[in-house]
Amino acid sequence: MKYILITGTNSGIGEKTCEFLLKKGYHVFGSVRDKKNAETLKAKLGENFTPLVFDITDEIAISKAVSLVKTQLGQEGLSALINNAGIVISGALKELATADFKKQLDVNLVGTFMVTKAFLPLLGADKSSSIKPGRIINISSLSGIRTFPFLGAYSISKHGMEALTDGLRRELLLYGIDVIGILPGSVNTPLIGKMESGITQASKFSDYATMLVKFKELNEAKVKQGVPIEKVVNTILQAIENPKPKARYYLRTSFLTDFLLPTLLPTRLFDKIIASKLGIKNEKK
Repeated sequence: MKYILITGTNSGIGEKTCEFLLKKGYHVFGSVRDKKNAETLKAKLGENFTPLVFDITDEIAISKAVSLVKTQLGQEGLSALINNAGIVISGALKELATADFKKQLDVNLVGTFMVTKAFLPLLGADKSSSIKPGRIINISSLSGIRTFPFLGAYSISKHGMEALTDGLRRELLLYGIDVIGILPGSVNTPLIGKMESGITQASKFSDYATMLVKFKELNEAKVKQGVPIEKVVNTILQAIENPKPKARYYLRTSFLTDFLLPTLLPTRLFDKIIASKLGIKNEKK
């Protein structure tokens, strides 16, 4: 049997990937942040699912999870680590609390780094190890290669993840461990609902109030035509099983807005198009 570890399995992409890989015959270790969710998922998913209770920002809890997984694996290793856990904190950067900005980076970037580093030995990152090299799959976002207003903190965290993915992939060639990025556009998951709730809250006392409302409306329309979660899950399977996977998988919802315009247009012109769509204009003239 092959073993996979996925962070953030209590909902959305993490939960669906968990269910899919179990059906494919993998044993899945899945992280959740509280014991109640762990018990619920265990009852739902069965004996080939092992819940791990840890927050990806808690280094001590991560270390305990490593010990548990190591004990269960014995002489085996992990076939893949899927870094899926993450949050989105929305709002204008000017108005974002420093604590919220730090939290965004701590979860999406620092947490991903800590989990990856801790589990590297179980992926074969040891010259003396007999463990077959596994793969690291980072669930990033198209926000990691382009930045829209009011998602600046989230984009910064995902831009950082893109650099982390490249840095790890090039360094871990030493051990034969591949590192793969998956960059979806909008996917209709609970994360989207939390983002929109954050926008609603941020707009109450903001200089950008009307623009935040417009952003939310445009995002709601985009999500309806977004990437099906099944496509994301199938892409993750490709990243695990393809003998020659891509370094990155781009899952775009719109060729025009997710690739053509931000890639080919001059930056200042793209700025103006975004500003026009959201109604962002200089009111001091």
